[in-house]
Amino acid sequence: MHSNSDCASHEVLGLYSGWVKAKLGDPDGKFVTVNAGDIIIVPARVAHKNIDQSPDLEVVDAYPKGRIQDIKYGKPDERIIRKVGFPANDHIYGKTGPLLEIRNHERNN
Repeated sequence: MHSNSDCASHEVLGLYSGWVKAKLGDPDGKFVTVNAGDIIIVPARVAHKNIDQSPDLEVVDAYPKGRIQDIKYGKPDERIIRKVGFPANDHIYGKTGPLLEIRNHERNN
């Protein structure tokens, strides 16, 4: 399976069954194991790849309201959007939460 990234939007992945070992970021990405009940927020343009999974893996993916998927696979002829801003709300916690803490930290530095 090839790495992919969404160039137009941040993505939320929620596991409700099983586990997955994934690589986040290319080429020097980090390997993570995610289990049922975990949620990952993948920022726009960050590559992610399924390395291994349990047979019962079930995942829900979601995008911020009004956004569409724009999946890219790293091919030379693909159009790339250069910058996607932080969302107004944390995908999980709403008007508070870790995503907004990261956004505020980035703005202040």
